[in-house]
Amino acid sequence: MAPPSAGTYVRRAAEGSAPAGERATKAMEKWLRGQGILPDDRFLAAGYDAPLDRFGNVQRRVLRQAFEQLGNLDDPLARRGPGGASGKRSRGWRYFVVVRDGVPNGIFRARGRSRQAQSVVIFTKRPRYQQRLEFDETIQQIYNREFGPGFDRRLQRELNERLPR
Repeated sequence: MAPPSAGTYVRRAAEGSAPAGERATKAMEKWLRGQGILPDDRFLAAGYDAPLDRFGNVQRRVLRQAFEQLGNLDDPLARRGPGGASGKRSRGWRYFVVVRDGVPNGIFRARGRSRQAQSVVIFTKRPRYQQRLEFDETIQQIYNREFGPGFDRRLQRELNERLPR
């Protein structure tokens, strides 16, 4: 029985990353299209000024506030009384869609009467992902360099001794 390749040991962790190619449409994109806010050929990306969570996504409370103000009455996160679903006020922010040359460009926000708008979500062309690392090949090279054939022999011996036949 040949030992498994080095890629087998890390494949599960690597599968969590985005594959090369096109990504699936997000539920938020579907809703915005249904509301007539997001054009069919556009997709969402975090705006330059958007407050992000620890995963790099726009903070949920900011999206909730934006949807409440844009009139999302069908969404479970929509307004449920003063301050919306969270019970907190939107801290003086007003959210709006910026349209340039007849095409919506994103969701922005401004505080009070300020003319300084911040981008929260921008509408972009379809994202295309390209594979940046050759995971299997890189892992196999590191495995070969660091462990070599001696490891394969020891692993096979341990498996033969410990596994029932």
